[in-house]
Amino acid sequence: MSSKKKLQVFVSSTYLDLIKERQAAVEAILTAGHIPAGMELFSAGDKSQMDVIKRWIDESDVYLLLLAGRYGSIDLESGKSYTQLEYEYALEKGKPFFALVITEKHLDEKVKTEGKDVLEPDYPQKLREFKALVKNKLVKFWDDARDIKLAILQTLPEFERRPELIGWVQGNEVTNSNIIVQEIARLTEENSTLKSKELFSVSVTEAIRKLEEKKNHEGLTGVPSGFVNLDRLTSGWQPAELIILAARPAMGKTAFIVSALRNATVDFSIPTAVFSLEMSSTQLLNRLISAEAEIDSEKIRKGSLKPHEWVQLQHKIQRLTNAPIFIDDTPALSIVDLRAKCGQLKSQNNIQLVIIDYLQLMSGDVSSGREQEIASISRALKTLARELDIPVIALSQLSRSVETRGGDKRPKLSDLRESGSIEENADMVLFLYRPEYYSFTEDENGNSTMGIGEVIVAKNRNGPLSTIQLRFINRYTKFINLDDHFGDEDGDLTSLTSSPLNPSGTPPSTNKIKMPSRFDGNEETPF
Repeated sequence: MSSKKKLQVFVSSTYLDLIKERQAAVEAILTAGHIPAGMELFSAGDKSQMDVIKRWIDESDVYLLLLAGRYGSIDLESGKSYTQLEYEYALEKGKPFFALVITEKHLDEKVKTEGKDVLEPDYPQKLREFKALVKNKLVKFWDDARDIKLAILQTLPEFERRPELIGWVQGNEVTNSNIIVQEIARLTEENSTLKSKELFSVSVTEAIRKLEEKKNHEGLTGVPSGFVNLDRLTSGWQPAELIILAARPAMGKTAFIVSALRNATVDFSIPTAVFSLEMSSTQLLNRLISAEAEIDSEKIRKGSLKPHEWVQLQHKIQRLTNAPIFIDDTPALSIVDLRAKCGQLKSQNNIQLVIIDYLQLMSGDVSSGREQEIASISRALKTLARELDIPVIALSQLSRSVETRGGDKRPKLSDLRESGSIEENADMVLFLYRPEYYSFTEDENGNSTMGIGEVIVAKNRNGPLSTIQLRFINRYTKFINLDDHFGDEDGDLTSLTSSPLNPSGTPPSTNKIKMPSRFDGNEETPF
């Protein structure tokens, strides 16, 4: 059975003189089973608010104008009222609309009962011209609130029958959203197949063009991780690839990805979106600050900094402040919401990298079991990477089988938790391993493994496999290049300011950091 379509109706008017009339309009829209929208809670005369109003109009199906005796606040640049600007914008966008204009008789009655405040004191000629403009279109006249309600209840059914107006339906009347996403993907693939003959020559030309770009491009072809040997192996995180970073708990997954995030955004100004399902945005930012300022993470968490450490913090986080980082810490994020948010960030901020911490905390279609749920999530992440043509890095847990077997306990592909489909869908699988966690202080050659972290490239669809060694600095919860350190007076390891990929240490031009989605200063920062 088809669902009743609910139209979103944007109600535009001046406000103080039409409070009761707007209420009547809202009640009529709700009575008709549709959704009213309006911006009466925003004060007039703010450019940024006009931008918000335009987005509301864009997202609405129908535009309704209530017009009485006032013209409204004036936009100084255009000399027109914001009400008229809303009206003209709706016409420009081709929005279906209707206008309800007060009769002169009822306007006189409002003046008698409510006073001259209902009349336009400053721009009566502009109001007359605006009314004349409106009357050239679809318009009905009203004497009281009942006329407004009747006009709306008569007009909206006409718009309901228009097939091009998509509207909204109740969530419980819609087919499972994952099925819709899968069907869209199937139809997209089918459409691509039908057009393959036409697109083949274009695809070959595009492939050759990209090869020529790589030939002429010095350095990395993807998003740099900032870890020299890893970037030499991968040439950076590659567009359209799904990268899985997996490890057992407390091995340093978040520390590694925060270090890579810092390198990409601070050293190379790569706009990056981080979806932190495990930590709050405050905890994640504390990690970034500790690593960047090189101040003990425990001191950052407690705020127990000495005066010289406050100075050090203020000095060193300036580059971090300007980094193009976009943090969303929505818990149990669904794959549908993730795709919507990434699409918006791509169009508005041109993000070049997406990081998800971590995959098993995402929610999907639970009706088919946990293993199938994880499989569908990993497939959707791969699809997202291809659609946006950017790398997507998803952190993942490993099963407990790593702990139960003997030997050095290095992880294997079979250890990926809850679904073998993760391995199948991933273009690259990286394991993080620190020997000292298992009390292995020396390797087979007798070399110390203290402070050593290994990035094991266990799968690389487009390149070789290898193991990359990095330096792990526990007190700052950060990873650095193996040789990118020096010993201080306490024998601790401190990272150098400059990076081998950015030897000057000078920051490139950067964008602004975006505020996290929420803060919770009471949460502790886990290791």
